Amino acid sequence: MPIIENSYFMLALTFMVFVGASRMARRTGSMLLNPILVTIIILIAFLKFAGISYDTYSQGGEYINFWLKPAVVALGVPLYRQISAIRSQMLFILLAELAGCIAGIVSVVLIAQALGATREVVLSLASKSVTTPIAIEVTQAVGGIPSLTAAVVVCVGIFGGMTGFKVMSMGEAARIGDIFVTATGCKDVIVKRHFEVMKNNAVLCNSGHFDCEVDVAALRSMAAETFPRRQNIEGFRLPDGRTLNVLAEGRLVNLAGGNGHPAEIMDMSFAVQALSLEWLAKHREGLEKKVYIVPDEIDDQIARVKLAAMGLTIDTLTEDQKAYLAGWET
Repeated sequence: MPIIENSYFMLALTFMVFVGASRMARRTGSMLLNPILVTIIILIAFLKFAGISYDTYSQGGEYINFWLKPAVVALGVPLYRQISAIRSQMLFILLAELAGCIAGIVSVVLIAQALGATREVVLSLASKSVTTPIAIEVTQAVGGIPSLTAAVVVCVGIFGGMTGFKVMSMGEAARIGDIFVTATGCKDVIVKRHFEVMKNNAVLCNSGHFDCEVDVAALRSMAAETFPRRQNIEGFRLPDGRTLNVLAEGRLVNLAGGNGHPAEIMDMSFAVQALSLEWLAKHREGLEKKVYIVPDEIDDQIARVKLAAMGLTIDTLTEDQKAYLAGWET
């Protein structure tokens, strides 16, 4: 057997292509360059070019089949850690799973039949599972085409990964992002080491805290020059020629960049301040020197006045309802 058709070679080739595709995806940050999708495309092209059948290629997978079942079982570990929460919601979980399975199976069967698919194809598409190995076993049991099921399950997973939100560290995001918006309420979220690797013309702004969330002071000290790009946008040209753009001086962008809150928001804020000062003045004799929470009656009063000004009404709690909500006995 030529080495190119050797099962060990096929297995090694798959791993190497996947590693390369993963590195490319990390460097570009593009959702379209999904590592699994890229790996599949490259391997299909290789098999076609080399004239190697899928059966020959798939023999290499037999060496890792042993690890698939333990991997599936391992999926139960996080479920076990949340067993108490799962038990309390078991009925709703089962109903949701049942409804999802029925909807998914019925819809795909009806669509496949409408398009003239054969019975084998319909059975292959109907198999539903979280993991490919289980879906393949189901397909084999009902007389479908296992390889088709595997392809469909993998493609669905790829689509989900490409359309979902990607979660990563700031160090990873700094290299690939074009626009950065912080909303943590903490300091030093984006700092010097992140500025050093950002793309040219990246945009930074803060929507969660003061101008220390994005370390504007550090960026200013790094810059060879700063210049206004347009209103509320300042450019920081670094020694290597890259320019990073900061909105609203790194301060709360919805306020500093948007010229403040609209009146529809500020009227309630000022109302809280005014009525709280009135409450403090009326009760000052019996107050200690400490921080007090705004009384509920003030919040309720402001909410009702605001609704009335907007022409809206809501129900008012009865005294019995108020006592029930405030108590612990049923």
